[in-house]
Amino acid sequence: MLKNIAISLSLLFITSSAFSATLAEKELQQKFEENIQSRVMDLNKSCDTNIKVVFDWSAFSADDLKTIGIDSYCSEGLKGVINTCESSQIAQETVKEKIENIICSKATPRSIELKDGTLNFGIDFNAANDAKAVQEHLMNNL
Repeated sequence: MLKNIAISLSLLFITSSAFSATLAEKELQQKFEENIQSRVMDLNKSCDTNIKVVFDWSAFSADDLKTIGIDSYCSEGLKGVINTCESSQIAQETVKEKIENIICSKATPRSIELKDGTLNFGIDFNAANDAKAVQEHLMNNL
C-alpha cells in the first residue's frame, strides 16, 4: 500500500519546460498534488486500477494557481470516473482496460478526450457538473 502511494506520488509530479514556475508556484503545485491523493486512491480502489493522475501545469497561469482550487476541479473529474466504475461491473472492467492515465489541464470550453489510454480532462473554471460531464463522456465513448 505504501509502495503504491509512493509510486502514485512520484508519478503525480509533471514538469514542463514551457512553464517556468517560481518557488511559491511550485509549492502551490505540490499542495494541489498532495490534496488530490485521497481522490486518486478512491479512484484506483473503485475502479480496481492503478491509474496515474498528473496535472499539466503548463496549462495554468500563475493567477490560476493563486486564486483557484485547481485540485478540487480535477478531483471532480476523477469523481466522474469513479461514478462510472461504480455504475456496473462492465463499466469498471472497461475503465480498467481503457484508461491508464489521467491528465488534468485547463481548457475553455471544458474538454474531455480519451486517446491511447490517457483521459485528458481540460478544466473550464466556469463550467459546472464536472463529475457528471466526465461520467457521461465515458459512458458514451468507452
